[in-house]
Amino acid sequence: MEKIVKKSAYLCARDRIFAYIRDNELYGERLPSETEFAQALGISRNTVREAIRVLEQEGVVYSRHGVGTFVLKKHGQFTSNISAFSSISTVIRNHGYQPGTRSVTTWTFPADHEMAANLEIPEGTSVLAVERVRTADGDPVILVRDYLTEQPEMEQLYHTQKEESFLDFLKKNYRTEIGYADCVIRAAVSDTDCMKKLELQEPTALIRLSQYHYSTSGEKVFYSDSYFISSKFNFNIIRQGRK
Repeated sequence: MEKIVKKSAYLCARDRIFAYIRDNELYGERLPSETEFAQALGISRNTVREAIRVLEQEGVVYSRHGVGTFVLKKHGQFTSNISAFSSISTVIRNHGYQPGTRSVTTWTFPADHEMAANLEIPEGTSVLAVERVRTADGDPVILVRDYLTEQPEMEQLYHTQKEESFLDFLKKNYRTEIGYADCVIRAAVSDTDCMKKLELQEPTALIRLSQYHYSTSGEKVFYSDSYFISSKFNFNIIRQGRK
């Protein structure tokens, strides 16, 4: 491993440790100690500890007190910390799977009252809808529908570039970086359309995430509805007591 020069770069340490897990296929295995990582990366144990904490929140590793830190096995189920904002591609990749996209459909329509409220735009404004199925190692796991104010040639540009991550598409082409999302979680059951696109044989329990995405400057950028197969996804949150 190459050493990290900046001592407080725990996110860089997180990336290096995750790359070490991925490159060595350590799923289900015990990780080296904090001391070993600190020596290999040229950083403090506290920085390593923070990096491990992030990976634990992301559902990549888990710690057993007095025993060590272990990488979760690839068992077809994804765990994500709902309070940590990250793209779907990142969540899938963090669990050792290859993210993919299929069945991409786009259309435009004038915003009705509900969509105008979701996007904070006048009714009748042209909205671009992007629907796609996200996959993990080729298996469908999420149906995603994104909605945002239509820009000139945006629909054609999206089809031309075929970006896996919608966040990356916005950042690359419109210099818009998403800083955070306001998320509402609901239970849902797959309808006929969801069953077909997610290749489900019968009505199935889903987790619906309705998210309002904001730029780093606090402007609302787009709204999305994502339908996760509940047997494949767990969402957790870290709760802390008062100090």
